[in-house]
Amino acid sequence: MTRFRIKQINRIISVSVVMILLNAGIINAQTMNVEADYNNKQYHLFNPAPRQALRPLAPEPHPFTTDPGWFQLEFDPINYTRNRDGSERTRAYEVPVLLKIGLLENVDFHIGADAFVWERTRDRAANEVERDRGFGDLTLGSKINIWGNDGGDSALAVNPFAVLPTARHDMGPGGVEGGLLIPTFWAVSEQWELEFTPSIAAVRNADDDGYVAELGQLSVLSTGLTAETAWFAEFESIITAESGQSWEPVAATGVTWDISEDTVVETGVGFGLNSATDDMNVFMTVVQRF
Repeated sequence: MTRFRIKQINRIISVSVVMILLNAGIINAQTMNVEADYNNKQYHLFNPAPRQALRPLAPEPHPFTTDPGWFQLEFDPINYTRNRDGSERTRAYEVPVLLKIGLLENVDFHIGADAFVWERTRDRAANEVERDRGFGDLTLGSKINIWGNDGGDSALAVNPFAVLPTARHDMGPGGVEGGLLIPTFWAVSEQWELEFTPSIAAVRNADDDGYVAELGQLSVLSTGLTAETAWFAEFESIITAESGQSWEPVAATGVTWDISEDTVVETGVGFGLNSATDDMNVFMTVVQRF
């Protein structure tokens, strides 16, 4: 498993879910998040929020939605993974890309993919080398902020998702996967912030002939270093209901740099904490608003 699965699947379904919620009155475009309401206007895809109302940028996952009428591109120019499992040595490089579109003041739409995947596995005992490369899986999704989108000490959103099996069969699951992320945020103090993202999903089993439940969580603790930079530490764990599958814990640390109000770069390194996870992952994520 390459870099944090919770981050990878955060790109995901549900225009239909959004429309159901709108029709049911759960999301009311006339009453959502009036903090960004300038001159008594409500903003949406075709009436973009003004620049002075834009929210700060950050790599996914987080509970804050893309501003209505604006786009965000998130991609990893560097995402390298190394793993050793018995006699096998695996090296992988991928370029995940995520496009987010602000629909309403607390609803956005996501579409993303592993635009390029390269993997090399060498079995030293058998003296064999296997290489795979190509386009990865496609993801669709929608984030719906429940509270805290434009200020406050806490925030929460729901993010239903689905992963479509567009990769070659040996490079991804053999069927659609999907579930729900619940990204949350707390301002612990003036210096420290905590984000916690639990998730539940239906994923393909080890034999790729059915589905099992998967539970995950991603915790991120961060603090500012300067006006433009922050340090973060992450811990992610994944466990499935399938018999014989191990718990998968990963720890990571790095730095986030606000280059401008429209560009953010995050760099870091992650380490697997048991034999079920990749040994090391080096990554750089760029977020660009336009």
